Amino acid sequence: MEARSPWFHSRAALVLALVLIMGLLIIHVLFVDISSPKRLGSVRHESDYQGERGHLHDRTVPHESDYQGERGHLHDRTVSNLPLHGPSIELHAPTDPQDGIVTSTELFAQHGKTDRGMHLRMKNVDILGNLTARAQDPLLVLVVLNDHESWGAGRSIVDFFAMIGEFTHPQNQTSVAILTSDATEFDAIHAHMQHEIHRFAQFNLILRDDFAAAGLTRGNRKADELQAARRRMLARYRNYLLLSTLETWHEHVLWLDSDVHVVAPTLVTKIIKADRDIVQPICFWGDPPSTHEYDYNAWVGGRQHMGGLSTPPDGFVRLDSVGGTFLYVKADIHRQGVRFPHFYTIGADWDKDGTDGIETEGLCYEAHFLGYRCWGMPNDPVYHVSD
Repeated sequence: MEARSPWFHSRAALVLALVLIMGLLIIHVLFVDISSPKRLGSVRHESDYQGERGHLHDRTVPHESDYQGERGHLHDRTVSNLPLHGPSIELHAPTDPQDGIVTSTELFAQHGKTDRGMHLRMKNVDILGNLTARAQDPLLVLVVLNDHESWGAGRSIVDFFAMIGEFTHPQNQTSVAILTSDATEFDAIHAHMQHEIHRFAQFNLILRDDFAAAGLTRGNRKADELQAARRRMLARYRNYLLLSTLETWHEHVLWLDSDVHVVAPTLVTKIIKADRDIVQPICFWGDPPSTHEYDYNAWVGGRQHMGGLSTPPDGFVRLDSVGGTFLYVKADIHRQGVRFPHFYTIGADWDKDGTDGIETEGLCYEAHFLGYRCWGMPNDPVYHVSD
């Protein structure tokens, strides 16, 4: 047999070595794959998953610290709403007209309460059926209050209707909507509305008390540490009342504090004729001829209040912010989305609350982006009770 050359033996040894190395690599790969937790069916951590997310959600409530995904911009310093109890809405059929009045009722669920909220509607079909009268500057008066104390010492719903009953704006062109958080006061208002509805176009009465700020009373409502919660509560109640009662045919909206007790009878008519977008007259504390300014949410520039502004001949001054003691808004401005912010809009960012512009003080800020302006009337005061 012919002898093999040394070159042949070297080549054979090299091939054998390569075969052995490849075999070892294959065995290693197979062993690691088989022994992997993913192959053995162990529970993977969420962060191990690299594929397409499925449609099914994880029906658990993870702790905030467990979240491994991308953080959003929105901060977590917000209120938490308690769950609603019962069906969202329960409608009761309207009654047959009684002396020209149709009444309807609906019940609705409230956050964290088993007691149902209530929305009562009273329509004067004789007035509403007169399209000519209804088309002449129909006005919606809106009032948010807590309970009987909200009217002021010695006052009640009777005094409120006596005051607006003196307005020169026609009563048959006026609707009234009131939201209260007290069931006893709801009953008292309802009883008196039954006596008043024959003079007015429409009444709405709402009982809702699930937005209330904890620990808030009439006595401490001005405390600095409660203002954020109080103003947020008021914004929610105002917006709810507005969206629940504003009709397509209303042209004018008047927000009136329950404890404003002196208003010139011609003031509403004067404002409507002036044809301004949003208007607030100056509000004084107590009885005429008091000049102690009350509503400091109405200001311009660096917090200049109406009492310190020079008044042009037409009687109107520009405002950057308004209060809610007596506030006129053209209805269509509300319809376009200008409402009461429930957070501090000025200086807010995705991850933080702002420092100014909550509730009524944010209304003009919203409106001016749509080309609407706010105005004050320093020479036409209304008066707030002194208690």
